[in-house]
Amino acid sequence: MALIVQQASLARTIFSTALKENPKHPRAMFGAAEASLLGRDWETAGRQIWDARDLVPKDQRRALAAAIDDLRGIARIQ
Repeated sequence: MALIVQQASLARTIFSTALKENPKHPRAMFGAAEASLLGRDWETAGRQIWDARDLVPKDQRRALAAAIDDLRGIARIQ
């Protein structure tokens, strides 16, 4: 819900709590990355997506690599 109403700091807190319980939960990792994106923290979001990349099926990894490259480009511009 915090992501829907765009409350980045609340979402970060929620997902960090979830990741303390299960550090390898891919949805929590992606949620944390989305919270970082809301906060315009491109580098952290890229690292979080990179960490979650190995936890998803292999056919989805190419799309995540492309997203990471896009975030790197945005971070250079900013």
